[in-house]
Amino acid sequence: MLRHHALCLAGALSLLHAAPAGAEVLRWFGYTGVDCGLDDPHDNAATTDYSGEVAGFSNLNHICLDPDPAVTARRLSNAVAHGATPLLHVEPVFFATTAQGLRLTPDAGALWPLVQDAIAQSGVPPADIIFYLVDEPVLRLLPPADLVTAANSLRRTYADARLMVIEAYAAGGPAPIPPQIDYWGFNAYTVPDPGAEPLYVGYLDRARAAMNGDQHLVLVMDAMHTPIHAKAGIAESDMAAIARAYHALAVKRGDVSAILAYSWAGGIDGPWEKGVRDLPPEVRAAHEEIGRAILAGP
Repeated sequence: MLRHHALCLAGALSLLHAAPAGAEVLRWFGYTGVDCGLDDPHDNAATTDYSGEVAGFSNLNHICLDPDPAVTARRLSNAVAHGATPLLHVEPVFFATTAQGLRLTPDAGALWPLVQDAIAQSGVPPADIIFYLVDEPVLRLLPPADLVTAANSLRRTYADARLMVIEAYAAGGPAPIPPQIDYWGFNAYTVPDPGAEPLYVGYLDRARAAMNGDQHLVLVMDAMHTPIHAKAGIAESDMAAIARAYHALAVKRGDVSAILAYSWAGGIDGPWEKGVRDLPPEVRAAHEEIGRAILAGP
């Protein structure tokens, strides 16, 4: 998700029967890049921590590692202080980009203790953290065995660790979901109403049918505006209705555990990208309405 792969699900539609939905509580709502040292280019401030801006209507804060464990520790404790579960992005510890694609990095043995140090300094119990293990592994050609190796390595340290992976939509997918992954979702952008798009719904159905009873679906909400959105005929103000469409789909399905919105701040992939905070007031209002409804519970 930290690289923008816009995708309009268009073309031949294959209608798929919905997989039986297991009982699931829509528990989390949050944003990517909340505390990652990212400076939104669409304002005049030097803000890089958006925890306070999304507090009260989100409870899942995506945070990034810093080379200094003390900084990572502050980010972890800061998320909790704002009422959120930290979604800790640990991909750089385990994987690196090579000429062949994403692969296990030989540096993991040296980097992983720094993460352990940061968690210990933060005072946040590891069981209260969700570890974002890797982003779009299939698209980035990560061998499935490497994903499993990293997941098992993490769990050797934290037996109760919860792991999340987000894939990119692929016409031939979804790929098999390893049982080590607790939370799984996929991203697909410029879809005005995912619940009305058979390819999107079918993809979710196939993934849910392949998951075991201990695994959970994550819905990745399109919550940005780019020139690709504009080219698709989506105006900035339309992102309010799109947010509500994602929420409606999650509620209707009854098998979605979390909605992760991409993104609150703009500029993650480039200055052409606007996040919710950069969009018209009605878009932010829709997000606050959705978040507060989810936090209030069923």
